[in-house]
Amino acid sequence: MTERWRKRTRKSFGRIIVDFERWWPEAGGAELDAFRRLETLREVVEYAGFGRIPPGSKHSHMRRRNDERTLRPCQETLLAHLDDLQEAATFKDLHNTVARLIGYIWDAGSLTIYDMARWIGAWLGLEPKEIYLHQGTEEGAKAMGIQLGPKQSALHRTELPSEFWGLSCGQLEDLLCHYKDALRRAVDGEKVKFIKTGSEIPSTALHVLSTPSPRC
Repeated sequence: MTERWRKRTRKSFGRIIVDFERWWPEAGGAELDAFRRLETLREVVEYAGFGRIPPGSKHSHMRRRNDERTLRPCQETLLAHLDDLQEAATFKDLHNTVARLIGYIWDAGSLTIYDMARWIGAWLGLEPKEIYLHQGTEEGAKAMGIQLGPKQSALHRTELPSEFWGLSCGQLEDLLCHYKDALRRAVDGEKVKFIKTGSEIPSTALHVLSTPSPRC
């Protein structure tokens, strides 16, 4: 790895972060805000457990999940255990509770468990302190050359290049999943394609930090 390769890759990483921070507020951020605006935990679970974003659209991750075989049982099970969800003191506690409650349901895998815990956690004020792994985030991590163990379920923020340390763990989960192709291209030295701003981001917009402050 030459110094020229490192500088080029860091520059591409910086542009990916700029694009992500322009895209995320109206995507992942807006989803979480929709749950935070609900009045009660029961309302939150009625939407989250059924894979819907208020006021009712089915989330893209849930489109292939069958409503009656997977999502309805998830919703009913979580609604029957509101007290257990309410008692979670950390996001990890909440994630473990959701996994215990719905992990046996057909097609309710790691992504479904994480998404439902994330939406419920937004209302409870619980944020992830690790980057949880599922198929999309695993692909994003591997695209950056990160070696994952066979049973590894999460990454610490500092396992990523330092350019990304200024983002929260919840944001990094979204970035690894949605920008996995851009990350692979950046590492391979190819032209990066962006979600929000097209193919070009001016250098003056870059804000790569060498020692960013912890966010998770």
